[in-house]
Amino acid sequence: MKKTSVLLLLLILVALSAAACGDDARPNAAQDTNVDLDLSAFGTTIVHAELNNIMSSPSDYLGKTIRMRGPYYYGYLGETEQRYNFIAVEIADACCINGIEFIWDGDNAFPDGYPKETAMIEVTGVFSRYEDPDGIFYYLEADAVVVV
Repeated sequence: MKKTSVLLLLLILVALSAAACGDDARPNAAQDTNVDLDLSAFGTTIVHAELNNIMSSPSDYLGKTIRMRGPYYYGYLGETEQRYNFIAVEIADACCINGIEFIWDGDNAFPDGYPKETAMIEVTGVFSRYEDPDGIFYYLEADAVVVV
């Protein structure tokens, strides 16, 4: 079987299993040609799997513009006085949670310029990385954060 046939078959199986689980794509999701990977158009199971792919092979995604939707969370590390922002994806049966850090620069002062914790947001940004003494970390350099 040709590689393209196998890929097509896998895509069909993923779509069918997502539909069977009630995890289908949003039917009216806008197509944005400036976004390389629009995860906001899919249900949580597929997004969770794709985030696992991204974190397994992050260099394949560096520099790509990604959009995703999920609840907003933040954390604060007292030792460094650093705040971290996250967009999360929870599987419908609440078995698993996955997410990604985002950095949103500009005139967005915390807390007034940020969504309330657990608010449903959509983040669009470039997948990037930074290094600090604890290691290499990957995040979205957010161009837009919108409460949906």
